[in-house]
Amino acid sequence: MPAFTLAALLMIASGSIHAIVNAIVKGGRDKAAGRAVTDGTSAILAAMTTHGVHRLVAVSHAVARDPADRLGLGGRARLRLAYASRPADYREIVRTAERIRASTADWTLVRAVRLTDGPRTGRVVAGPLTGATTAPISRANLADILVRELSDGALVGQAPVVIDG
Repeated sequence: MPAFTLAALLMIASGSIHAIVNAIVKGGRDKAAGRAVTDGTSAILAAMTTHGVHRLVAVSHAVARDPADRLGLGGRARLRLAYASRPADYREIVRTAERIRASTADWTLVRAVRLTDGPRTGRVVAGPLTGATTAPISRANLADILVRELSDGALVGQAPVVIDG
């Protein structure tokens, strides 16, 4: 089990935290990581249940579709092409999102399409995936919305796509 997962499990068990931001992602084309993201997330969800931690904000990707998404034919085709380019990685993303949705946690899946190293502006647009939602979000703005969502919980039970506003 990766060290980041063990550290999260220890903090949950110690009772020192009351919410989790799950930003576990598989870097690049790391074939050895296998199901580490799904398995690590499952372990964190189980520990949350055991120790009474209810709030989870998790980073995901647009391929983890949401019923609120409004994609036309072109948008669905782009998503299928992206999926076909890295099927194992995207299966992992979808599996992880499914586990989170099926959990008893008060979850939010924050779906990013494309990350950049741009500055933090504090302006983020969050909503369903549409055919036009291919714009990037800076890592700094993504971090900002993760922290905001932990504190205000405005998106509990939702999976918005986030882009720089």
